[in-house]
Order: sequence, then C-alpha cells, then structure tokens
Amino acid sequence: MARSAEILWLAEVYVMDKFQFAWQGLEWLIKMDLEKLDFVQWDRYTEAGDNLNLYGWIEREDSYKDFVLVTYQAITGTQEYKLSAYTSSAKYSHKISELLFDDTTSHTDCKRIENVFNDVKNVIRLGNK
Repeated sequence: MARSAEILWLAEVYVMDKFQFAWQGLEWLIKMDLEKLDFVQWDRYTEAGDNLNLYGWIEREDSYKDFVLVTYQAITGTQEYKLSAYTSSAKYSHKISELLFDDTTSHTDCKRIENVFNDVKNVIRLGNK
C-alpha cells in the first residue's frame, strides 16, 4: 500500500481543552510501519506536544549502531498527521524512504558532527580525525 509522506488520517481526542493523540486508533498503522522496517530494533518513544516520536537502532558491522527516528506529527485543527523518518544510516536511508513513503528521494543524508564542529570535546571521532 503506497502512501504519501504528506498527510494521513489521525484520530483525535480533546482532554482538558488540550489536543491529545488517540493512539489507540492508530496502533495498527504504527505497528505496520514499525514492522516494515524489520532491520530496526525499536527501543523507546516520546510524546512531545503534537508529536509521537519512535526511536530505534540498526546494528552495524563496525560495532556501532545507527539511530532511526520515526515521527507522527498532528496537523493542528485537523484529523490528519504528517509522517517523518530520520536515520544516521547511510546503508538504510533510501530503504526507509522506500518502505515508508514509496519514494527513495524523500530521504536526507546524515552528516558527521566531527566534520563541521571539530573542536567539540564530546564528539565521536571515527578514523584518524
């Protein structure tokens, strides 16, 4: 089932005059999205304002792990949401875009902090940098 990254249906509930997600109505869709990315080990989630953020890890061959963040963001005043996905994985970036959005061009390449902010003391340094 192909779908756009733009807008999808979202159930909503008003609690104490504040917008809250009714995730119970979307559990099947979220489960389907998470299971599409079967190379990701899903770990945690946060609810921040109108966002549901889901965090996972991808094992790498060099003993490091790449992160994955999938976000469902409510569109205020509607019953719709926007789906976003981010990863530090160069290997799986296109695959994530293809599986979630049926589009390999909607991905964004992740860049190394050490290559731009090289004087940060608590940065992970790879190689001889």
